[in-house]
Amino acid sequence: MSLTLNFLRDAPQGNNVYRANPVERRNYWRILLSCTVLLVAGGCRPAGQSIAETEVRLELTPNPPRVGTAQLALTLTDAAGQPLETDSLEVEGNMNHAGMVPVFATLRPTTAGRYEGSLEFTMAGDWFLLVSGQLADGRRIDQKIDVPGVQHP
Repeated sequence: MSLTLNFLRDAPQGNNVYRANPVERRNYWRILLSCTVLLVAGGCRPAGQSIAETEVRLELTPNPPRVGTAQLALTLTDAAGQPLETDSLEVEGNMNHAGMVPVFATLRPTTAGRYEGSLEFTMAGDWFLLVSGQLADGRRIDQKIDVPGVQHP
C-alpha cells in the first residue's frame, strides 16, 4: 500500500511531527479567531423583547384546509386574554419536508387582536406557518402553527 502524507515530507527524518512555518501559524490563529467570533456573534439575540405568553388562535377557511387559496384569521391575545395589536402580521407557510418553496402572506387587522388575509397552499400534505410581527412597544410576536393534512381539492 502506497500512501504519501505530503505534510510530513518536510519533517526531519525520524521525526513524525510537522512543524508549521510562522506564516502558517499566523493563518491558523486568524482562522481560529474568526471562527470563534462568528460562533459568539451567531448566538446573540436581537435587542427586541419577545412576548413569552401569547395565545394565537388560527381559523382556516376551508376547514379542513385544501390545496389552493385559504382564508386565514388569526386572533392574538396576551396571557391575561387582552388583544394584542399591531399594523400587520407576516406569515410564512412551509411544508414539513425539505425542497418546497415557502409561501407568504400579510395579515391585516380587522378588529382588536384579529388579523385576516389569504395564503396559497401549493401542495397537499403537512404544513406549518411561521407568524411574526412587532408591536408598537417593540415586543415581537414569533409563533409556529402546525397545519397538518392539507388535502387535494
